[in-house]
Amino acid sequence: MSRIEMHTPHSMDELLELLGRMGDRPYRYIAGGTDVLLEMRRKPEAGQVLINLYRVEGQGFREIRNEGRSWWIGAGVNISKLAANPEIARNFPVLHQSALHLASPQIRNLATVGGNACTASPSGDVSCALAALDAVAVAIDAKGRRRRMHHDAFYLGPRKTALRSDECLLGFEWEANSPSLKIARSQYVKVGTRMSMECSVVSFASHLLVDEAGCFRFCGVAIGAVAPTIRRTEDACRLLEGKNMGRISEQDALAFADAVAASASPISDLRASAWYRDRVLRNLAYETISTP
Repeated sequence: MSRIEMHTPHSMDELLELLGRMGDRPYRYIAGGTDVLLEMRRKPEAGQVLINLYRVEGQGFREIRNEGRSWWIGAGVNISKLAANPEIARNFPVLHQSALHLASPQIRNLATVGGNACTASPSGDVSCALAALDAVAVAIDAKGRRRRMHHDAFYLGPRKTALRSDECLLGFEWEANSPSLKIARSQYVKVGTRMSMECSVVSFASHLLVDEAGCFRFCGVAIGAVAPTIRRTEDACRLLEGKNMGRISEQDALAFADAVAASASPISDLRASAWYRDRVLRNLAYETISTP
């Protein structure tokens, strides 16, 4: 078995000081360990130097905060804490549901928001919901400088993010729901080959807000497991903006489903065929805006 060098900072200041000393040495972060430990079994060299984030506190790393005009969730927040937060459940059901869909209670007790994001899996549950909310990733480097990255800039490919060697993901920030708008639809739908403990074949996250007249004013939709990265469906959402929720026609719903499918590039693998993924995705999109 390979020798493992483990560093365990106890504060954000200690972590940043450690990053400054690491220089060009390769290392891996470990928080809950639910992904890293599995990878180390396949590739022992992947975990020869580990920075353990389990005890890091400070700068909102382990906090969920309502900041008035925006919300914040730290990368060190575990999935069980996210799932149990009543304000998240009330204001952002899509995010609450994505946490409940992730693996099992035992894994949710260890797995973190940051770990789910930095694994950069196309089927990441919480990552898909955060994309639907148009959340911005916030990284911090060894000198304490923060860098904000929108979804498309943060995720570069399967298991690849834009984090630099001297950076750590601090958390995610997104806009609060406007008081003048109400939630028309906010849900996370995960389709797999079984009911639990399964990676998505297709995932669909939506957060749709309407004004007093019932017209769509915020349309956030993200899709998972149908492209190299989780994708926001910007073109599809533009089709909904300004339309009345109660007057969505069959043609509108089909056009929305087509636009969502156009954002995807599904492949055939052991879990499902590209054709099946495309059909499921279209059905989920159609049902999202056509079902009362």
